[in-house]
Amino acid sequence: MVRVVISAQAIARSHADNRIQQQLTRYFKEIRLIAGNARTPGVRGAQVERIGDFFVSPQVETGEGIRVAWHLARLKDDIVFFIDDLLYHVSEKYYVDKWNERARQGKIMLRYYGGYQDYKDELLAA
Repeated sequence: MVRVVISAQAIARSHADNRIQQQLTRYFKEIRLIAGNARTPGVRGAQVERIGDFFVSPQVETGEGIRVAWHLARLKDDIVFFIDDLLYHVSEKYYVDKWNERARQGKIMLRYYGGYQDYKDELLAA
């Protein structure tokens, strides 16, 4: 079985950030693409980038520079996709809050995320 959960931090960012609110349908689509990739998690050709502890999707495509930070775990017969954060490019080099740079330096790690709950699109709407 495939399960998708989302962190309290991702939900909070979606509520607080107008740019994410304006792009919600693109984030919904990307989360569905991530979860739909259960047979080969972490493998989407050129669409997945690894930054620190996280996969980040998409590396390109989906327009507007949106990014979803995630990781996965296999629990017995289940695959759980953890949506850790919702991100976007603020410049060619940096994501919001310089998240990508901080994750590469180990200043943002999986243990900083928590409060996961089962994902529903409605959780992200402010």
